[in-house]
Amino acid sequence: MKKPTVQLPFYSFRIELKGIKPKIWRYFYTPANISLVRFHNVIQEVMGWSNYHLYSFTIHKEEYFDDPEGDDAFMDMFPSARHVTHSGLSKFRLDRLALLKGTQFSYLYDMGDSWEHVIKVLDTDYLPQNPKQKYGCFKGERACPPEDCGGIYGYCDLLETLADPESDEHEDMMEWTGGGVDPEEFDLEDINARLRHLKWGAVPSSDNLGRLWLGSAPRLPVLTRERSVPVPFPPGFHATMQVVPWRVHRTEVGWESRSWSASVIFLA
Repeated sequence: MKKPTVQLPFYSFRIELKGIKPKIWRYFYTPANISLVRFHNVIQEVMGWSNYHLYSFTIHKEEYFDDPEGDDAFMDMFPSARHVTHSGLSKFRLDRLALLKGTQFSYLYDMGDSWEHVIKVLDTDYLPQNPKQKYGCFKGERACPPEDCGGIYGYCDLLETLADPESDEHEDMMEWTGGGVDPEEFDLEDINARLRHLKWGAVPSSDNLGRLWLGSAPRLPVLTRERSVPVPFPPGFHATMQVVPWRVHRTEVGWESRSWSASVIFLA
């Protein structure tokens, strides 16, 4: 006899990036029983971030901090945080954090640029149009800023520079952004396609390393857990990834890696 299908409860949320007008926001939903790690990954896809910076949640005045290396130095920066490893955050489930309809909490992404998001619980008994899709976005407006653009003020300066062909930095910023930025862009179909194909699990092992075949323009890599996508990089180079998040930056003497996590990058 076939077992009856048990319908998981869903939560729906509204998320907004603070400090930028016109507003950048999304409506989305997830199963109620997912961990903060998985919730973070959903937010990354919903908002359009690249998932290679640290993050934290502040829920009911208590901070849940992502520290993949377990580095005690971060306690000086965030003394009120629950000092847990990346795997430790997976122990905290949404449905065990006393989230009620109307509850508001915050999500901070990238401790350098400090992108703060306000999240509001819209419904704790949401019924998605397609229950087979566990994660979905159903409304939103405008694109998130490019990674590592310098926070709110850096983003505003970037948009001004891109809009001014006479600026001394216009050409460099056009190259850095890969041809410019459209702040009004919002592709709901693309967001949901990425959510459908989003994979979960631990940090990638040596058995599933992602190889990046890289192009010609110098830009930061775009990597997420257990997947990689082509990114521009100096010609004739390639890289392999073992642990995320990571990033690469240009120096006066060449290219080098830097990361908040135990990342390994091999250039050849």
